[in-house]
Amino acid sequence: LRLVLLDELGFDDPKLAIREAVAQVPWMGERLVVLHGHGRVWGPADLRAIRAEAAVLRPMKTETLQRLLDGPAGVRRTETSALSSLGVALRAVANGVGDASIEDAAAANANPSLRVLLAEDNPVNQRVAASILKKLGCVVTVAENGAEAVDAAAAQTFDLILLDYHMPVMDGLEAARILSARRGPARKIPPIFALTASVFDEHRRQCLEAGMDGILSKPIHVRALRDCVDSAIELRDRVSLEADPV
Repeated sequence: LRLVLLDELGFDDPKLAIREAVAQVPWMGERLVVLHGHGRVWGPADLRAIRAEAAVLRPMKTETLQRLLDGPAGVRRTETSALSSLGVALRAVANGVGDASIEDAAAANANPSLRVLLAEDNPVNQRVAASILKKLGCVVTVAENGAEAVDAAAAQTFDLILLDYHMPVMDGLEAARILSARRGPARKIPPIFALTASVFDEHRRQCLEAGMDGILSKPIHVRALRDCVDSAIELRDRVSLEADPV
């Protein structure tokens, strides 16, 4: 079993952030122990919500750490991860999230210079998606909402745009309509994909009608994101060759 020591330090609402991270990456909950300060109380309900084994006050005592390393009675500990913050945890999570190896995917990616615009308001989802994309060799720009994505796309060139369906200020649908109109009816550069946890056909139809080229389901899987990146590279290179034939 993996033992994950996760420090809540640095987040306004660490209970929510950790709960969302565990929901997306189930193995974080195998043996999760939260390190916390005096200013926050983790009750039994809080621990159950994130499937945590315990909450330990900082600084951790040596005997407490040893007890955790020994593992539950009758269970042999096979792996330990000591993570200083949720951001570090999510970078580690990205190495194992989904159903394919990021390292293998990056090695298979012959052109690691894809420029990706990621519009996502949830900080946990931001870190997970950005970490995977960077592992795949992409250069990632993050926008907090659709309006920021529209402005970013006007200021620089991207090869792939990923838009969360639900965002404040401007949602993914409205941003997609604007971005799609800019590239014209005959152009598909850059491709635009929706990020959504919705399973409703109506939402998916709305995404396509707004000008998006595809949909990536949440939680994001490495294989699906890798396929999206590969298709964007292929499209970019094909359009480049057509514009400047050898």
